[in-house]
Amino acid sequence: MKRLSFFLCLLFALSAQANDTVTDVSVTPDTTPTELTDANKHKHHHHKHKKHPREEGDFGDFHVGFVTALGAPAGMDVDFWSSAEIGFAPVAYRWYTRSGNQNVSVSFGFNWRNYRMTGHNRFVKDGMGYLTIEPYPEAVAHTAEFSRIKVFSLYLPVRYTVDLSKDWAFSLGAILNFNTYASVETHYKETTHFPNLDTKVTNRVQESIKKIHQRPVTVDFLAQLNWRGVGLYVKYSPCQVINPDWGPDFSSLSTGVSLGF
Repeated sequence: MKRLSFFLCLLFALSAQANDTVTDVSVTPDTTPTELTDANKHKHHHHKHKKHPREEGDFGDFHVGFVTALGAPAGMDVDFWSSAEIGFAPVAYRWYTRSGNQNVSVSFGFNWRNYRMTGHNRFVKDGMGYLTIEPYPEAVAHTAEFSRIKVFSLYLPVRYTVDLSKDWAFSLGAILNFNTYASVETHYKETTHFPNLDTKVTNRVQESIKKIHQRPVTVDFLAQLNWRGVGLYVKYSPCQVINPDWGPDFSSLSTGVSLGF
């Protein structure tokens, strides 16, 4: 019995000593917390300054300007300051280089051009369907207002743009025009005398001609200088506006102001 009691006391003493003993197991890292923080900062700094190619969709532009006819035949005196061009591209998509200072863009929109004559001649369609240039009848020559060719196009500009500085950029590009509609419109006033009533009546006359055989597809070449959201552009088209088999042979040159590109 005494031996059993001694054995129990010895077992209790060993258990108490084991509970008081704390085993310290630790792993010493190769890098201190300070070194880890510095490494993370360096990694973040490197990632922040590393630039990648990017692409994005955006608004295109709105442009308005003046247009003239190049190489037009004698008698076709298009008035540059009365001949307007208006265009609107609601959507665009751009691809940027790694530096972000250059991009290639494609946009889609609509364009109207008016080649207007304000002199003594007008556009007339003869019996064979050919568009000619003739003087106004003598009776209405002094009341002539204008005779114009209007061309409506769906257009697809492709541009390459380089940032010259924070605010300035320069663009070169080509524009594919799908000329879906064209017409001629002539305005003048016609006066009718009524001798018996000792009076006269003046009416405004509007003559319209459709199906003038415009070129269905033409190409423009573009140069544009941008300051922030405002640009000055020049567009030149070597293509004939009207099929020479059906009308006067001339090409197009326009210049104006662009907003939003």
